This record gives sequence, C-alpha cells and structure tokens, in this order.
Amino acid sequence: MSSNVRQPPRQAEASRQAVFVICPSGLRTVLAVVDEIEDQFAAQGIPATILLYGVSMKRREGFLLAQSARSIPLAFMRWLNEEQDILDYVVYDGALCEQEGEYKP
Repeated sequence: MSSNVRQPPRQAEASRQAVFVICPSGLRTVLAVVDEIEDQFAAQGIPATILLYGVSMKRREGFLLAQSARSIPLAFMRWLNEEQDILDYVVYDGALCEQEGEYKP
C-alpha cells in the first residue's frame, strides 16, 4: 500500500517560506495588513516579497500571499496569532515555484 503523505522537509531545505493570510475584506484593512506584514518582516530582518493581495471572489475575504527569503521566525507567527486583523494564516515551506515545479527566476 502506497502513501501520499509528504515527508516534512529537513531544516536546511525549509529556509524559504511563504505565508497565506486571510483578513477582513475592506480594502483599507487589506492594505493596512500588507503594510503591517512588510513592517514585521523588516523589523525581524527577513527579506520578503508580497506576491499577491486583494479580496477573494466567493467569500469576499481579504487575503495576501508573501514569500520570505528564509524561515519565518516563531516571533512572527506569534504576531500572526495575536493580531486582531489576521483571521487565519497558513505557512508553506520552500519557495512556491519550487513546490509547483514552475519557472524559477
């Protein structure tokens, strides 16, 4: 019997991470969350890029997708948990394009 469960990456392989964040839908709120996340990355010295942000089509929830050049520290994840405007989030290990097998700059 085969398994489709992925093995977690070794620590060295998880140096780059991405975070998908859900927030309230008002554009001002989404833009404020984008600014706050950029500030949090900068304050912790993590080079990061906001890849995409906006409002979802079906549920009209705000969202953003950011990719960091290295692992997201626990302090950043604590901030995500505590921040009132962050409704939910998911952290992905590795670069997004590497996981999907797409173009790598």
